[in-house]
Amino acid sequence: HLYFVKEGWFDFEMDVVGSVLSTGTEQLCVRVTSRARNWLSEAALWVKWSHRGKCKASREGDLLAVKPAQFAKVLSIHPRPWFFARNYGLFFVNLLNDRSGHGLTDITIFQELVDDE
Repeated sequence: HLYFVKEGWFDFEMDVVGSVLSTGTEQLCVRVTSRARNWLSEAALWVKWSHRGKCKASREGDLLAVKPAQFAKVLSIHPRPWFFARNYGLFFVNLLNDRSGHGLTDITIFQELVDDE
């Protein structure tokens, strides 16, 4: 699943030993808040994905879960959004492949995809 943070505070912990993200400890904790319009595990929409950590609510909040198969089914009946999503997905997968083995996490932020408003 892809998870959007609707509201609240969530801590994401992942094992980083041996990765480029290693801080010398066994886990890295990242706080994800809705104010930043965050999401987790976007890669699950585009590739077979294994989650890389655990997400726990540190305050009451809501997550919106998107199932990849249902996402694809809905898009398949809408040609324009499907075409856009297909091209975006191909671009995203290429970015993942470029960084393969370099600390991929469920929190994926590619500057190439960020819209600096």
